[in-house]
Amino acid sequence: MTIIKGIFLLMLVLTAFSLFTFKAPKGENAMSGLAGAAVATFFIEAIFKYILGDFIGIKFLGEVGEAAGSMGGPIAAILVLN
Repeated sequence: MTIIKGIFLLMLVLTAFSLFTFKAPKGENAMSGLAGAAVATFFIEAIFKYILGDFIGIKFLGEVGEAAGSMGGPIAAILVLN
């Protein structure tokens, strides 16, 4: 039953994202901005925080990764405005 609920919720979210992308003014720009921000921040956060910070043990680079991970919102706003 949990898998069915999860699939239903996933389909609901994908439908909402699709409607927003195609029907909202500048929806496609907003969604591409969010995708770009997610890739940019999560990749840097994964490399710096988890690999260099936690795994190798360089505390400063772990903090840099944490800071980069929190920049998703501003990056998305910048990418949408372009």
